[in-house]
Amino acid sequence: AYHLQKAGLQVKVLEAGNQIGGRIRQDDALSDFPIDGGAEWIHGKIDKILNPIVDFDVASEVKTIQDNSGSTFREFYWPKCWSTDKNDNTWVDSTWYQFFDRHVAQNIHSGSIVLNEQVKCIDFRDGESEEGKDDGKNGIPTSKVICASGNIYEATYVVVTVSMQILQNEEIEFVPGLSRNKKRAINQYRMGDAIKVFLKFKSNFYGDDFIVSKDLLNYSFLRESSANFAQREFWDETYGQTTDENVLGMFCYGKLCHQYIELYEKGGDEAVVDNILTELDSMFDGQASKQHIKSSVHMWPKREFIKTGYVSWIHNEEDTVEVMQRPLRYRKVFFAGEAIPVDRSQWGYVHGAAWSGKDVARKIIELERTGDFKPTNVAWSWCSVS
Repeated sequence: AYHLQKAGLQVKVLEAGNQIGGRIRQDDALSDFPIDGGAEWIHGKIDKILNPIVDFDVASEVKTIQDNSGSTFREFYWPKCWSTDKNDNTWVDSTWYQFFDRHVAQNIHSGSIVLNEQVKCIDFRDGESEEGKDDGKNGIPTSKVICASGNIYEATYVVVTVSMQILQNEEIEFVPGLSRNKKRAINQYRMGDAIKVFLKFKSNFYGDDFIVSKDLLNYSFLRESSANFAQREFWDETYGQTTDENVLGMFCYGKLCHQYIELYEKGGDEAVVDNILTELDSMFDGQASKQHIKSSVHMWPKREFIKTGYVSWIHNEEDTVEVMQRPLRYRKVFFAGEAIPVDRSQWGYVHGAAWSGKDVARKIIELERTGDFKPTNVAWSWCSVS
C-alpha cells in the first residue's frame, strides 16, 4: 500500500485484527521497554534489510544491537555467507511494529487503513479467461471484496497478504474458485507453529549470558527433513535495552510447541507459564517461581486471523513460489507475504514479506503505466543478502 500510494494510486488496507502488522505485535504491558510479541530479529545487515522496504536510508535512523545468540549454530549448519554473528540484530528500545508504524503506516493517507475488517470472499469473476490472462476488454474488471461485517469494497486490484495457513484452511472464498494449480501450490507449504513467552522477574538469577539454553531437533539444512525442524530457546530480553528490569524470553517453533499448545487449550496462559516456571526452577534451584512477577504469552497458532507461526518448508520450492507469484484472472488478484519471497533466503522473515509486497506493488504500477509487468526475478541463491 505504501509503494502504491507513492505512485499515485488510491489504496485501502483491510486488517482483520484490531491493529496493523499481522504477525508483528508490540507488547507494552510487561516491561518499561517495548517487546516484540511476534517477529523480533533482523536477519541480515541493517541497511540491506531495512532500506529497500521504504526506499530511503532508514537504517541510519534506527538503533539496533548485534545479536550473537545464534552464531555457533549458524557456523555449523548454515552456508558460509551466513556464518557471521554480524548477520542477526535486534531492536534497541523499539520493535518491528514501531518500524512499520512509524515509517510505513503513518505515511499512508488517513482513512486508508480499516481495522477489524475480516475479508471472507474475493469475487473477481468477469468472463471465462484463463488464470493470469487479460479478458480482452477495455480496462480491467473490478473485483469485489466482501467482509464479515457485510461491507463490500470494490477495487481494480486486490493484494492478498493473509498467512498461508488461512489460505490452506480455505477461510477466504474466491469466486470463481482457485485453479487446481494454485490450490496445489498453496498446499505445498509446510507451516510451523510458533509461540513466544516473556517472564518478568525481581532479579537476574540466570546470569549474564544472552542465550540461557537452546534446543534444536531434527535440523538438516537443504533437505526435506528440514520440515521437521523444531527449536526452543530462552534468552535475556533486556539485552541491549535501556532498562533495569529483568525479563526472560522463550521462543518455541515447530513440534516442540505442541506441549505448550495442549497446555494452553486446557488451562490458558497460566498453564503455559506454570510449566515454564517449573522447568526454570529445575535449572535454577527454584528461583524462577520465587522471583516471578508477571508474564505474557503470545500463542500465534491460536490467534484468530493468523493460526500459525511461519513457513517451515516449501515443497517443489521454485515451481510453488512461481505459481503463487502469478496473479489470478485478468491480472487483478495478487498474493504476497513471507511465504512468497523474491529472494530464496528470505522466506519466513519480516523483511521477506515486505519485499514480496513491494514486488507486487511494482507489478501493479507497471500494469497501470504500460499494460504489462515484468515477472519476478527470484534470487534462488541462499547467499544473496548478508
